[in-house]
Amino acid sequence: MIRDEIMMIPPDGIDCTLPFNNSVDFIVKNFGSFSPFAQLQFISSVNGHFSAVEALPVLTLVQLDELVFSPPARPEDRANILTRVFDFLLQTPNREKLYNIVIGLQTEARMANFSCENYKVIFDRIDQTLSSASPNQTEDLLMIRDTIMMIPPDECIDRSV
Repeated sequence: MIRDEIMMIPPDGIDCTLPFNNSVDFIVKNFGSFSPFAQLQFISSVNGHFSAVEALPVLTLVQLDELVFSPPARPEDRANILTRVFDFLLQTPNREKLYNIVIGLQTEARMANFSCENYKVIFDRIDQTLSSASPNQTEDLLMIRDTIMMIPPDECIDRSV
């Protein structure tokens, strides 16, 4: 029902969304408290200028998963997306979401079709996370990293390290 209301574009082709300054503003003004229920693909279809990476501060964990694990419109954008998402999540107030994304990598990475460059970003960011994690989180992150390291093709990983 929400989707039907948002998708109602008048016959004259004028956009029915409220004016906005950036992607965060677009979500807040046009979706409000319903934004957690919207898939990023849908939000992008409503606003061709929407940038999920710009909207990271207001995305839910489900939307972050969609951003990380769904193929981007241009495959060459994926490393940038991963870098920006991890950099955002490495900030102190976002750490819980970071651990959830890293845990999701164990199950989702095989299906995400990541390139070697993408895996390099993932492992670099997990290593950054390890440097400031608590001892119990460090152990979990090391196990997760070791599991994920078994996924990429051999040419992507120097397994002697």
